[in-house]
This record gives sequence, structure tokens and C-alpha cells, in this order.
Amino acid sequence: KKRHEEEEISLRDKSLQLSTEIYLMCTDHSTTLNSHESKIEGLKVALEQESSRRLELEEHFALVDRNNAAIKFEEEQLQLIAKKEEEAKQLLHQGARGLQKLFRGLVARELVDKLKKQ
Repeated sequence: KKRHEEEEISLRDKSLQLSTEIYLMCTDHSTTLNSHESKIEGLKVALEQESSRRLELEEHFALVDRNNAAIKFEEEQLQLIAKKEEEAKQLLHQGARGLQKLFRGLVARELVDKLKKQ
């Protein structure tokens, strides 16, 4: 009977020890789990902020692309205008030279007619 009592005491001690270990493991696991949950929440917040920032940047870069396209179009238009202005200028110079030729020819003919009359 004594041996059974000692064995029972030993088993109760062992059961208590195991219960304590299980409690400590559960507490440690709970602490670790809470820590991981906090990290996950922090990562979710960071992800939301980065997603928001990414959308802002996408909008900004789309605006930059539109502005660059508008600038390119305007530069092409300015080049066309400059080319047409240069063509108009050349045409004006050619017309002026033609008028000068006609005027000088008229003056020369008048001079020749005057000389012939003398």
C-alpha cells in the first residue's frame, strides 16, 4: 500500500509539473502569437500606406507622361510654325527681289528712253 501511495504522489507531482509546463508553454505561445499579430497589423498598416503612396505616384507619373506628350506635341507644332514662317519669309524676299528687278528695269528703260530722246 505504501508503494502505491508513493507512486501516486510521484504521479501527482509529475502531473503537476506537466501541467505547469503546459501552462508556461501556452503562455509563451500566447505571447508569441500576440507579438506576431501585432507585427501583422503593423505590416497591414504599412501595406495600406504604401498602396496609397503607389496610387499617388501612378497618378503623378500619368500626369507627367501627359505633360511630356503635350510638350512634345507643342514642340512639333512650333517647328511646323517656324518652317512655315521661314517659307513665308523666303517667298516675301523672292517677291521683293522681283519687285526690285521690275523697278530697276523700269528705271533703266526710262533712262534709255531719255537718252534716246537726247
